[in-house]
Amino acid sequence: MKGIYYNYDLDECNWMFKQGVHPIGCGTHDKTGNTFIIFMLTKQYRQLEKKYREEIQTKQ
Repeated sequence: MKGIYYNYDLDECNWMFKQGVHPIGCGTHDKTGNTFIIFMLTKQYRQLEKKYREEIQTKQ
């Protein structure tokens, strides 16, 4: 499950930062100009991604 993930959901990224996940980079999409944060796909990242989708996004 190793690799990198380009996350365009900045609310999720900020939440991940507060949970202790560290990014490995950032950038902007060449065509759209949207900002993204780059994360390593680790077990911790996947667990928190699932938790965010279950708990945080369902409240919005």
